[in-house]
Amino acid sequence: MKEVENILITSNKLQHIQEFAVEITKHVKKVVFSMDFKRYLGMDYKRLSDGSIKMSQETYIRNQNWESGSTKPILTPMQVGTNLKTAISNPKNEPILSPIGILRSLAVKSRPDLLVTAGELSSKSYNPTGDKDCRPSDLHLKVIQRAKDYLLNFPSEGLIFREGNCFRFFCYCDGSYRYASNPPMNNSIH
Repeated sequence: MKEVENILITSNKLQHIQEFAVEITKHVKKVVFSMDFKRYLGMDYKRLSDGSIKMSQETYIRNQNWESGSTKPILTPMQVGTNLKTAISNPKNEPILSPIGILRSLAVKSRPDLLVTAGELSSKSYNPTGDKDCRPSDLHLKVIQRAKDYLLNFPSEGLIFREGNCFRFFCYCDGSYRYASNPPMNNSIH
């Protein structure tokens, strides 16, 4: 006997969800379905009026408590023509591993508009962990602040999966299960 704790089923077509629901009830005793989920694994989800699904990290961005460094709206995460490869390290600057990690995480999960900025910040040939001779440049700090300002201006941007497209991402499961044996096994399914 298996116990499934949580399963998130998502699709941009209601028919796909219904097909999966029929199949899963053949294998699991108790199934409770809800079509009204808003957050899962740190992501925000919203079903739009046309049936599309919008996936973003708006709540995460708003919870960062960042202060804006600009009085003007920032429309791009990095200014065109910025060259971090020629920037000179400043030993007085603090390491930037944490903000780079946040930007990379956002870029990979739901904000492809940050990919170039996060990649450029990560590719500098200095040691982001804090070696005094290899600290980030002042330009790196400016780019990070600009990216934060951009996110503050556009926190709800994300990915939209339109109904009717050929997209068929059918199921993501982040559940634990165990067999009725001693000791019980606990495995994550992704």
